[in-house]
Amino acid sequence: MPKEPDPSSPVVSGVAMTGLDLALSRLQCDPDEVFRSCGIEPDSIGKHDQNISLSSYLRFYETIQRDFNLSAFGAQFGAITRPKNAGLLGYLALNAPHLEQAIRDFIRFLPLLLQGFHVDLIKLPTEQWQLSFSLMNKQSIAAPQVNEQGLAWVSNIIRAVVRQRRWLPDQLHLEHGRPPHRALLERIFGLNIHYGQPANALIIRDSDLRRRNDHADGLLYRTLRHQAELNLAQSAHRAPWLEFVEFTLQQLILANRPTLAALANKLELQPRKLQARLKHSGTSFSRLLSQLRFRLASRLLSQGQSSISEIALSLGYSEAAAFTHAFKHQAGETPREYRARTQGLENHSRYR
Repeated sequence: MPKEPDPSSPVVSGVAMTGLDLALSRLQCDPDEVFRSCGIEPDSIGKHDQNISLSSYLRFYETIQRDFNLSAFGAQFGAITRPKNAGLLGYLALNAPHLEQAIRDFIRFLPLLLQGFHVDLIKLPTEQWQLSFSLMNKQSIAAPQVNEQGLAWVSNIIRAVVRQRRWLPDQLHLEHGRPPHRALLERIFGLNIHYGQPANALIIRDSDLRRRNDHADGLLYRTLRHQAELNLAQSAHRAPWLEFVEFTLQQLILANRPTLAALANKLELQPRKLQARLKHSGTSFSRLLSQLRFRLASRLLSQGQSSISEIALSLGYSEAAAFTHAFKHQAGETPREYRARTQGLENHSRYR
């Protein structure tokens, strides 16, 4: 018997799973049996008043990958997920006055559907925006699947708002390496896909973001948004504060705006208040910045194909020498030495 989700832990709404039973039935299995094996009550699928734990939700995708050898399931499901499948959030997006508002509402109210994810929209130095979508638990083997699913789902929302069925992002960035289902991802997102990146994100043109929604119903939008605010206020779960701060700062690093003022603005705090809260949590802004840069650098060096200079630039260093000095100070080896060692270990474990 599936357990009731712990109210203090992240949960997933039954609405967010609308259509999962139909998608699963194509695998020639008993959907109810698979759901129950993961701690999910089949009757909760598609129900706005039913929740399951995030851990059960991730276990479902882990089971699909392990038992059916299907790492593409998340992308496939995301590609067929329509805005209206998201219930209140979907209808809110379809009636937003313009695309930027639709995306900002999606970011704000996503916890009503999915908790334990970090979504953000950041202006890039170019005439582009980065819309990131990432599962916070990066250790889960389901992370690549649910991140691909989320980005495909958001892409469908954008297509519906701008009324362009063939809309594609300028680029797709994925943290993981090239998967076997690259052709599927290219059909969903276009050919400009970059793997081994520091964030999972859609890169969107500024002109697209400013597109107005000529089919929006202003009165319905205001009504739906009021209801969404009420529902959000009643939501019990909140992501751990420091974890949320780290994810927000990571996005600012990638946007080359990793300043205390920018982070405080994102968190809606005064810089002095933010410093005090970080100190109370046993850290500081400069320490967090250093740790996150090192974490991102390590991932880029071991997974991606970017040059040392490109990685240095993406992390906000003025030159490769400054990046090399900072990295060696923490790792005890240069970025080039670290890359050779970690990629060598990965190749050895892959082919032994």
